[in-house]
Amino acid sequence: MELLYDISEMMANLFDGFLGLIFVSLLCGKKKHIKLPLFLVGLVAFAIPLSLLSIFVSAVPIQVFVWLVLLAIFAIVFLDKGIGKKFYAVFIWNVLLMLSNILVVYGMVKIFKWDNEVIVQTGSVQRLLTMIVCKVFLVFMCVLFIYYDNRYSMDYKQWLITIIQFVGTLFIGAIITDLYMKNIFDESNVGELIIMALALFVICIAVCICQHIINKQNQYKLEYEKLRTHLEGEEKNIEKIQELYENSSILRHDIKHYAVMVKELLQKEEYEKIEHIMDDMIEEKLVNDTVLYTSSNMLNAVLNNKLSVCKKYNIRFDVEVSCTIPEEKLLNICVVMANLLDNAIEAEKEEGDKAICCKIKKNKDMLNIYISNNISKSVLEVNPKLITSKNDKSQHGYGTKSIIKRVKEMDGIYNVSEERKKFIIEIFVPCA
Repeated sequence: MELLYDISEMMANLFDGFLGLIFVSLLCGKKKHIKLPLFLVGLVAFAIPLSLLSIFVSAVPIQVFVWLVLLAIFAIVFLDKGIGKKFYAVFIWNVLLMLSNILVVYGMVKIFKWDNEVIVQTGSVQRLLTMIVCKVFLVFMCVLFIYYDNRYSMDYKQWLITIIQFVGTLFIGAIITDLYMKNIFDESNVGELIIMALALFVICIAVCICQHIINKQNQYKLEYEKLRTHLEGEEKNIEKIQELYENSSILRHDIKHYAVMVKELLQKEEYEKIEHIMDDMIEEKLVNDTVLYTSSNMLNAVLNNKLSVCKKYNIRFDVEVSCTIPEEKLLNICVVMANLLDNAIEAEKEEGDKAICCKIKKNKDMLNIYISNNISKSVLEVNPKLITSKNDKSQHGYGTKSIIKRVKEMDGIYNVSEERKKFIIEIFVPCA
């Protein structure tokens, strides 16, 4: 039996080690560039010393400190998110571990009238049963916390403040209860103690609710300002597209007149006048306004505008459009194309070999938009979430969000990849 109890103790410690690492990993997420086999090796490598910690270290404060340090190192090396989120996840795990132990141990003592020494002492059935119940309750608390963290998307600072408030309340309540159990207070003060504990609990809940409401309001205000700024940029973008569309329509109209004039002069064999008209058209119209033509005047305006920007920065711009865009999706496609090309042009400004490739084609009932630009080093490894690198992040970084939002509105698919030193974005939109 002693061997069974020793194995159960070791398995309980190993369970805590793996559960703690998994809990922290679920809150923070694995780093993108770390492969799954390497991550699993790291998981095992950190779980084993955590499970053996109680054997080599007897002092509980030192055990807690080493737990915190090992979990923090694991989070920094293998997990995503910022340093604040990582330490927050480690802190939450230790709080849940201690709370589960305290609640289960005291619950067992009160329900079964066991002595504390029997539960603490190794090699007893009571301790084995307590450990099993404790691990089940710990898993339940972890699952519940992760569920609410994902469901309500509270910032880790909000969770941290809320948990500190509740832990503080429980701590004060435990002190009051302990003082009462030691008969420090008279029985006449029991009612006052209960009222004080309940009032403290209610105040804690009220503060947490108010804090949550205030934070939500601040988030809504911030999101409103971001959306308002983004909407102003979108409106300007659409106005520019409409202006370019009108200019393109005027140009197409003027070209028809040039064609009629050239046809009449050909019949009269007045070649010098034809040459003069052609020079005038190229210098004043085509060069300054447009050189690309597609089946859509609006898309043509967008492509020509970006072509002129590419010429300014000496960027080679290859375009291939081999399909007709449905009218009901045209405005969204044009805005998406404008944002995609803006991002590509911004990225190419610092490259040595500056080139952008744009292809729009149709495959059965799917419209495929392909845009690539040259890169000298991987973008996804350094910036997998494609967060803007500009200093004023409150005013930038909305182009990608706008693209994804409009693609979702069209029930499309947005895909980012890298291949042969090219950053590639492909969008698939149903156009049946």
